[in-house]
Amino acid sequence: MANGGVLITRDELRSKLHDHFDHEFDKRMIGSKDRIERVPLNCLGPWHQLHCDSHEKLNSQALAMGSVSLPIYAFKDQFSTFVPLMDLVPDVRNQQTICHLFLDLVEKYGCVPLQLVMDKGTEVGDMIRAQSRLRLEAVPDYTEQEWPTTVQVQSKHNTPIEGFWRWKRNGEGHSIKQAIVIGRENGLFNPNNPLHLSLFNWLWPPLVRERLEEFRTYWNNHKLSKQKKKLLPSGTSPRQMWEVPDSVRADARNCSVRVGLEAIRQLRDGIGGMAARAEAYAFVDPEFQSVADNALGVLGYPEITLSNAWDIFTSVFRILSSSESP
Repeated sequence: MANGGVLITRDELRSKLHDHFDHEFDKRMIGSKDRIERVPLNCLGPWHQLHCDSHEKLNSQALAMGSVSLPIYAFKDQFSTFVPLMDLVPDVRNQQTICHLFLDLVEKYGCVPLQLVMDKGTEVGDMIRAQSRLRLEAVPDYTEQEWPTTVQVQSKHNTPIEGFWRWKRNGEGHSIKQAIVIGRENGLFNPNNPLHLSLFNWLWPPLVRERLEEFRTYWNNHKLSKQKKKLLPSGTSPRQMWEVPDSVRADARNCSVRVGLEAIRQLRDGIGGMAARAEAYAFVDPEFQSVADNALGVLGYPEITLSNAWDIFTSVFRILSSSESP
């Protein structure tokens, strides 16, 4: 509300919330049967439990710019809070897309986690099967009963990564969203214009991906505050805990399960191979990508930033519009 220019005191806001949502306060009271009991998390070390989830604060509902959407998917290690992969994909509800993303993670690090933790969405089915097959082939002695390969929980219980989205939303995510919605607020973007939709999907995803990677690098290297009540280590960077776990806790160990590239390739081939992967990541088709890139070349290939993105959008639109004219 404050970001929208609506200023209200904390006491007044609390009073109005009690008037309309008093039952929500009751659910959170100590002793309520609906209250979520939070306990300190603990695990053996990096790669013991890897949490994954989607972040849709830049989806079509959040942006309110028609059908355009920029959903994010990420993986976060519970022990170290390290984020090994975070990327933008057109559809975070597509099973094959999420599986390709998971296989990219596995290929990048050469291993799978001892346990993969996710919510109960339908998009995780192929990823569950891939994780289970890869771990079973690599360490067949680890039984499902003793060491489950995957665990599905409700989003409200997937706290290691749900908490991370708050940092993303309040930090870099806030500035990205502000820059994007300028197009709507200033009348630069028309959701009913097919060329505008294609141009948005050509221009914004690479820029957002670049900023996501910058934020991931910042997060992994920044120093976490010391938390005395936390069972897991704190007081240093996620990267330090991820790469040298025994430097922060003597009994910590790397729990990664090494897998072969051939096993990854077979799984990827089963969901369409590299061609399907390219399609899963693409926001526009190759033909439009080429046409828009050529128009950017006419402008001298300027660097695209959050501050000039809509200026470039407008300039490229003019070039493409004039080329379509009889």
